[in-house]
Amino acid sequence: QRPAFDAAISTDVPAALASTINELKKSAGADKPSPATRAASGMVLEEILPVVPEMIGGSADLTGSNNTKTKTGGILDRDNYAGRYIHYGIREHGMAAAMNG
Repeated sequence: QRPAFDAAISTDVPAALASTINELKKSAGADKPSPATRAASGMVLEEILPVVPEMIGGSADLTGSNNTKTKTGGILDRDNYAGRYIHYGIREHGMAAAMNG
């Protein structure tokens, strides 16, 4: 457990993140997709979430619209402390405070 905790609070970026982002760039350059910005953001999150296990995200009441909830990670709530996605509801001030540290 300690190594996972140390990794979570470290400021080091996982080594695999750079290669994942480079692959995304190559793919986008070759395929030239044209999804909406929110859809593209969701696609990127799907790729980097498995590479950055410490990453936690969330959204206010627009989860479906802004594509911030990925297929992996689960929802963080009182029944699942291992979740990596927080449904903030209409608490934008709380969301901003939590996500910005």
